[in-house]
Amino acid sequence: MTERLVLRFEPTWDPAWAEIQVSPSYQEDLQAALEAADVDHSRVIKASAGEYMAYLGIYGTATAAMWKALTPALKAFLSRHDKKQIEIKVGDESVTFTGYSAENVSKMLDKAEDLRVKRAERQREINGEAN
Repeated sequence: MTERLVLRFEPTWDPAWAEIQVSPSYQEDLQAALEAADVDHSRVIKASAGEYMAYLGIYGTATAAMWKALTPALKAFLSRHDKKQIEIKVGDESVTFTGYSAENVSKMLDKAEDLRVKRAERQREINGEAN
């Protein structure tokens, strides 16, 4: 059986950083798609007692513009895995589908931006900063 392709988008409160987690066997393919789309990124090493995922850090302004810049890379990456079961997660929300779906990619990237905004607002509250 083919491994399910899992993508997780983890926007952080830091506006210059976001993470994409991917099933390990798909990491090189995703990195190639990011490079082809000129998306600055690097491999991130993390230790965990839980599920093993490959982490890629995305540099730049982690805003709606950055998520939109990721769209062509993700569409190219997912179109190469058209027949596989794909799960995309953002925070606690996920969508699972078989085959490539541009609509699902766009929806989940929008959710990633919403989550980034909420996390940034929460961090400002913690720091005692006014909105």
